[in-house]
Amino acid sequence: MCKAVWRFLRRFRTLWRKTVAAKVCGAVASGLQLAIPLATIKIINEAIPRNDLTLLAEISALIALAAAGAVGFSFLESRYASLFRERANIMLDVHLFEHIQAQP
Repeated sequence: MCKAVWRFLRRFRTLWRKTVAAKVCGAVASGLQLAIPLATIKIINEAIPRNDLTLLAEISALIALAAAGAVGFSFLESRYASLFRERANIMLDVHLFEHIQAQP
């Protein structure tokens, strides 16, 4: 069974960069999304009790940048994944066509 799976996946060797790029962008987007609740906790625990408006503005700007970065990397992740799906589909179509044409 493993040999059959490996034979199937071997066709997509040329697309590994897009897969890796999609996974890296997804990981970065997840990390940036994690920064938002952590920054909110810092606002609640430090900025509000001390009435520190400068710290509140800095953390709010950090939250906005993290949200914008997460959206951007999520877009890149979906774009790379979409490119991979489209190109893999074309490769499978070509392979299927060649297989059918080779039939007697």
